[in-house]
Amino acid sequence: MNINKLKESITHNWPAKTISLAIALIIFVFNRFSSLETKKITVSLNPPEVNSLIITNSIPQKITIQLRGIRGEISAINENDIIAYIDTDSFSGIGKYEVPVSIRKLGSALQVDTLEIDINPPVIAVELDNRVLKTVIVTPSILGKPPQGFELKNQIVNPAKIEIEGPENFLTRLSTISTEQINLSQRSESFTRNIKIKVPELVKIRGSDSVECTLNIEPIQITKDISNIAVSIINLDPAFKVEQEQNSVNLRLQGYYTAIETIDFQNNILYLDCSTVTKTGVYELKVLESLPDDVTVMSIEPDNIQITVLSTEVN
Repeated sequence: MNINKLKESITHNWPAKTISLAIALIIFVFNRFSSLETKKITVSLNPPEVNSLIITNSIPQKITIQLRGIRGEISAINENDIIAYIDTDSFSGIGKYEVPVSIRKLGSALQVDTLEIDINPPVIAVELDNRVLKTVIVTPSILGKPPQGFELKNQIVNPAKIEIEGPENFLTRLSTISTEQINLSQRSESFTRNIKIKVPELVKIRGSDSVECTLNIEPIQITKDISNIAVSIINLDPAFKVEQEQNSVNLRLQGYYTAIETIDFQNNILYLDCSTVTKTGVYELKVLESLPDDVTVMSIEPDNIQITVLSTEVN
């Protein structure tokens, strides 16, 4: 077949041939698209390592990936087959950046020639600050207080200081870091426990994330004044009776709150010892006390009481 005949065969009835070709192309494209499907998966966004810099704003932890490919081929792809990450090459120092999200295909994703891959969100806003180290004081976070009559005398933290790292702008304003809460509401004795440190966002601890806290709890020492306490008579010979000119006194005590508050002041804690009385007459006797050993008597007023001793015999 010469060239002229070839041209003639190609151009002969060319409108019909063009229509046929177009129809065949449409059928091919339709079949192609009818065999495609869309699949969405959610993958973790790997935080970038920026060495001397640190990200200070909140960035998404998850990224949505939409895959479009041949039906059946993309069904095997899951969240473990695609890694989403931020390219740190564009970071040149502290500041704000708009950084595109990149992906890397693994496993089943490498076996599928997807028609389309959409990333949502496609761009992440990133704020960077200098990464610095700082030594701060650890302070226990105390909740409540000991029961009545007890107090937190002091607290010891070991180690008292720790080293942390984080964004420079934040750590500049941070001098202390607290522990998780320690409840003292039911504590009436000293105790020691390991307690975790409450770590602020964006801050990392260099070393252990807990400290040893010793809380020293002691009874409270108080001074208390009690008025009009009755004074009893003891060891008086039955042959005599007493007329008291002063039958009550005022008392000042010092000691632990728990010891003083449990004293029954109506239970003859003050008395006059009349064992030396052998005849009628007027006596001035010292007021004596019967109190717990851990309670100190600061004063008794008056500390001497005058009594008149009479005979019980009837004349």
